[in-house]
Amino acid sequence: MAKTTSLEAILRKGAEAPECQRCSYLANYLNMKSYLAEQYYPWIQANCPWFTDHGEKHVASVIQTIEHLLSGYKDVSCLDSYLLLASIIWHDVGMLATRANHARQAETFIDRVRTAFFPDQTLYRLVSQITRAHSGRDGWSFLQQSEEVSPCSHKTYTVYPQSLAALLRFADEVSETRTRISLALLPNVPQEQQIYWEYANGITASKPEPARRRLLLAIELQRTAAVRRFPCPSDLHDRADTAGKVSLIEYAVCRLEKMNNERAYCFPYLTRYADILTVEVRLQICEGTDTKFVENIIFGDGGMSNSDYPAIKLFDQFFETYPQLAPGNLVGGI
Repeated sequence: MAKTTSLEAILRKGAEAPECQRCSYLANYLNMKSYLAEQYYPWIQANCPWFTDHGEKHVASVIQTIEHLLSGYKDVSCLDSYLLLASIIWHDVGMLATRANHARQAETFIDRVRTAFFPDQTLYRLVSQITRAHSGRDGWSFLQQSEEVSPCSHKTYTVYPQSLAALLRFADEVSETRTRISLALLPNVPQEQQIYWEYANGITASKPEPARRRLLLAIELQRTAAVRRFPCPSDLHDRADTAGKVSLIEYAVCRLEKMNNERAYCFPYLTRYADILTVEVRLQICEGTDTKFVENIIFGDGGMSNSDYPAIKLFDQFFETYPQLAPGNLVGGI
């Protein structure tokens, strides 16, 4: 089994090297991390009180996911680690301004602390670009495939901005588990946010396994929760019923469809570090403590279109393959 790469450990090791004593990657990152934990993350949740967590827990989860993705890659430099860590801790601060365009808005917040934390113009640009690329459908258009960077006097690095951005984007997409919610507050969540919390609550594990070229996802839903209908998110209006609602099981399949498309979108750039060819889902439908349905379901590239952003369709095929999981059939039990 490949050893998990620790990004912070790489920074610490670099800081201990005699020729790196004057480098400031580690101190700069730790100072930014502390600053964000005190000045930004609490206010993201205050501004978006019923969103799933976009603060320290989510940041830690994204870091851990990227470290798993890098577990088979041996040439992660201290500059790679710094660019990744800096981009991760800043990637969601734009939520303070807007959810819809938060990736772009993050640049505004980074720019405000540019003098304090980003004296190097190139590092400022790269962190801003990698952060911006974690959402939207123009993720790679403003990033170079590779760049030669000399942020310190003793070494020139080759960095791969598109691939670093793909790591952040994919890790952000799949770092959605019940750690992003509070079970104690779940009964109090407003109706329009409940489906996001219930979906996160159903994901018990999400782990990239590069050695097996897959993402392993474990989902456990109570049958009564799976058939419950919630206000349908606006981006899934075509899945809504006549009352504008969608069941949790349908929403979960929509999210899996999106996750698989993000995997395909990131794949050409992610492959420098890890090949993730499939999303393997262990899906359980339970009735109390009894498991009524369990299946390993694998999603891959079947049905990909030639458009810039993939359009791999899974929704209809899923319920054709598993008709017993259609909401109408689940109502009476499995």
